[in-house]
Amino acid sequence: MEFAHLPLQQEVEFLAGSYWISEEEKIPYNGREVLCLVRDASPFTSCGVGGCGQFSGFRSILIPGFVIRHRYKKNEGGLEVSEVETINDEDTKKDLQEIVQQKYGTPHLEFL
Repeated sequence: MEFAHLPLQQEVEFLAGSYWISEEEKIPYNGREVLCLVRDASPFTSCGVGGCGQFSGFRSILIPGFVIRHRYKKNEGGLEVSEVETINDEDTKKDLQEIVQQKYGTPHLEFL
């Protein structure tokens, strides 16, 4: 799978707020490297059945997969692209959940 890298600190609008990639790194795991992105979100307002509320910002982790080729080309939009292998094994996902939770202090993790 191809993964396009957003520039660090570039704000991306979503729903009722925004987020940005604050860090990106390759984490060693069983002789391979896992692409890991830290996403920070701004405070936002959300409304539902019980009314509206203001929520503080939060941090989440995105793991596109194992790195096959890192930043090896640019796409039509000028973003650098990596080739990654998605992670489907549940034991591997659990291991990585523990690793990133210890490293970044957040349980919010998404695999592509």
